[in-house]
Amino acid sequence: MSSWKTLRRLLSYTGDAKAQYASGIAGLGLINLGLNAFFAAALALFADSLMKKDRILLTRSVLLFIAVGVLATIAILFAGRALVVGADRTERHVRSAAFAAANAMPVSDLERLNPGDVLSRINNDVAEVGKMYRQTMQLFSNLAVGGVGSVIVVLAIDWRTGLLIVAVSSLMLLLTLPILGPLRRHATGVQEKKAELLGDIGQMARGNSVIRSYGLSEWISGKFLGHSLAQRREALRLGSYEAARAATDNMSDIVFIALIAYGAYRATLDHSFLPRLAALTQMTNEVTMLFTQLSGLLGDLQVKLAAGTRVLQLIDAPSEPDFVGMPGVPAQTPVDPSLHVGDLAFGYASNAEDTVRGISFSVHKGQTVAFVGPSGGGKSTLFKLLLGLYAPTRGMIAIEGSSIYNERLVDWRRHFAYVPQNAFVFSDTVYANIVGGMPDPGLQEVERAARAANAHDFIMQLPDGYQTVLEESGRNLSGGEKQRIAIARAILQNAPVLLLDEATSALDAENEQQVQEALERLMKGRTTLVIAHRLSTIQNADTIYYLEDGCLVEQGTHQDLMAQPQSRYRSLVEAGLRTQTV
Repeated sequence: MSSWKTLRRLLSYTGDAKAQYASGIAGLGLINLGLNAFFAAALALFADSLMKKDRILLTRSVLLFIAVGVLATIAILFAGRALVVGADRTERHVRSAAFAAANAMPVSDLERLNPGDVLSRINNDVAEVGKMYRQTMQLFSNLAVGGVGSVIVVLAIDWRTGLLIVAVSSLMLLLTLPILGPLRRHATGVQEKKAELLGDIGQMARGNSVIRSYGLSEWISGKFLGHSLAQRREALRLGSYEAARAATDNMSDIVFIALIAYGAYRATLDHSFLPRLAALTQMTNEVTMLFTQLSGLLGDLQVKLAAGTRVLQLIDAPSEPDFVGMPGVPAQTPVDPSLHVGDLAFGYASNAEDTVRGISFSVHKGQTVAFVGPSGGGKSTLFKLLLGLYAPTRGMIAIEGSSIYNERLVDWRRHFAYVPQNAFVFSDTVYANIVGGMPDPGLQEVERAARAANAHDFIMQLPDGYQTVLEESGRNLSGGEKQRIAIARAILQNAPVLLLDEATSALDAENEQQVQEALERLMKGRTTLVIAHRLSTIQNADTIYYLEDGCLVEQGTHQDLMAQPQSRYRSLVEAGLRTQTV
């Protein structure tokens, strides 16, 4: 995307702040031009009064200085406030759009992104765009209105001197133009390196127990140091180009000296030129700023647009579709059983082979089926396909005659209650975590769900009960407590199909018993699909499916599969008997 298109896109987010923001930007530019023009006139009047030794004229010039200064201060107060408020609202619009885009991305796309990169774009890059709204665009307005207006004024005062000032000042811009491309390139590099650093910090914070348990502190520190040095090298390159651009700003002294020398020469020939020289001296600052700050503005704009481009890339990322795209003509949707999966397949774009292929099974209402097999066999991928988080490359998923292809995903997912291995809780109250995005059913219903999930007692022991605010990722709860809150959420959701993804595998014996009791209440009367490692969780399932390399290779009851000498399920069970896991 070109710089102009990027800038236009970013400015389009002013939205309901457009009038306020535009009035602030234009107002400051006009005030800047008016202030300098009045000061130039006052200086000319001041010089003329000195030459004529006219005290009344001198008094008028001083009063003009004071009057203009007071009026400009009041005007800047109102225009500056309009700019700041409009810019802040616009930055909020951009950040909200970036967050909404990340939140709406297909899960498969979001999983491929570095979490640190997403965080950097929504936080660091949007902050840079905010600086563009507040600072860069204000400078642009000053230059567009004040600078161009000042050129017109100096030419009107004395066209020959004005041409000299404009010609010398324009050299500074010409020297800066070759620097702009590298500036944007290295600014983008700096933002990308910052994203890598944020990713390292996030991994350190989330996985610190694993890092310490396996002695990985030096390894993760070395990784962070490597990314830090790469970011420093990129920042040094950017700094070098910024320093080269800033060096051109010092050429304004050359313009000022040239003006004084030329003016002194003119004044020796014509003393009446002195008042005009005083006015030109005041206006010259604005003319030189037009070119020196224009070069700086273009350089700074490249840095801000580099950040803006990264934000827009996130905003423009494809959203999850309302419907799962139909890969082909599906098989006829059966009305019964409750859940039907036929010839289901899925593959990641980066893999040549499908991760899941040819999976077919049916579950009647109220039945419990279990999925076992080695890690990477496709069990969790299957659950994501059922939830519509991944789009099948072929096959059918139907619930009571309704196909995943003819329901909106938001409606389709209401068929399911999902309890993962590591329950996720949000930084909000316990009450809000149980209710989630559902309509508020009231405290009585929330308590009923919490009691059924064996969560009410420990919730009431928290400082503020159901109104206790949980820390990020539920750090002030144990794993079992978080799992029971997730079960309470699932009970309150009251969906017909329950998905349990190793919901007890990471718990100690006491928590496992509490969670298992809650799960049994949740499973009662519901169609349930279970991924589990513990034998006790699955041996009473109506059907057990063994998945390996994305295929269903065995199925049957626990007794049927154990009766087969060559059964892979039996081998898995016998290998795990010592720990009672499969």
